[in-house]
Amino acid sequence: MMVSILVNTIKIYESENYLSKQDEIILTKSRIIETQSRLIPLFEGLSSFTVGTDDTLRNFAWRIKPFFSVSPSGIILEEVWQRLQIKNTAFSRIRYLHTSNTTKWWNEDFN
Repeated sequence: MMVSILVNTIKIYESENYLSKQDEIILTKSRIIETQSRLIPLFEGLSSFTVGTDDTLRNFAWRIKPFFSVSPSGIILEEVWQRLQIKNTAFSRIRYLHTSNTTKWWNEDFN
């Protein structure tokens, strides 16, 4: 279920990027800076990711890591998670902008 939720979420937002002709994601420096200075509301009390320092994905990685050892689905989950960090997804695009070592969520050994 976790793999399905993760992959289908990615499928939807990347499809939306394609449908809206956002094949090339252009990041706006002023908006990156804005996320670092204030919480940007998204919906239902959820705020945007604080580019560069946010711990959301680090906490998520800690939560899903124990499931990597559940066979056979955990092996698939770990592989999908690792690929998300290096393929052209929001995870890798945000990773490129991340500056805090204490909140990084990716595994250096995978690359």
